[in-house]
Amino acid sequence: MMGIEIHTEEFEQALTEVEMRVHTMVNTLQEVARLVESNTEPLVPVDTTRLLTSFVAVPVGKATKGLIEVEIGYSAHDPRDYYDYAEYTHTGIDYRTGDEIQWHKSTAQREYLIKGIVKSENEAFKLIEGDYLSLFRGLGTISYG
Repeated sequence: MMGIEIHTEEFEQALTEVEMRVHTMVNTLQEVARLVESNTEPLVPVDTTRLLTSFVAVPVGKATKGLIEVEIGYSAHDPRDYYDYAEYTHTGIDYRTGDEIQWHKSTAQREYLIKGIVKSENEAFKLIEGDYLSLFRGLGTISYG
């Protein structure tokens, strides 16, 4: 009778290394968020600058269960009633009157966040892909025997 052995130490070490590297992907998503912000900024309507300066990028949860997530968006509150008017402004509707907003800035556009995301898409995918592939670089090969 003959026995077969598989040594898993190298494999386990490689998995540990990949797991540690996964946590750095949150930094990449923060970089993607900054890219989106820079591409939306020229499109954001400016009246008081509250909306323009309200961009947020918030990591959601931890890098577990196969998902790393960062939520992005704008959140600006009217000081009179503390109502968050960012979503209405994004659609081009005045939240008080329901009327279409007349922009104060010539480059302001409806759906500025969506347009900024679309404009950022190719570069964002390159950043994410590069970071993902770096998870496996330098791990070497696993020998059998």
